[in-house]
Amino acid sequence: MKKVFTPDGTFLGRALKIETTGNDVEITIPGDFPGMVERIITYPGGSIVYEDENRIYIKY
Repeated sequence: MKKVFTPDGTFLGRALKIETTGNDVEITIPGDFPGMVERIITYPGGSIVYEDENRIYIKY
């Protein structure tokens, strides 16, 4: 699981999976409590700025 940030350092949450689809970035995040459904958040016009093994920075 990676931590997701904006370029200015704002923490957006933890991501199970990150995909770029066309001009969008889709982030799959875990549910808030055990047993809750995973959620997918889409950032239209987003792009990945930087990624390493623990963090990912996106801009939108």
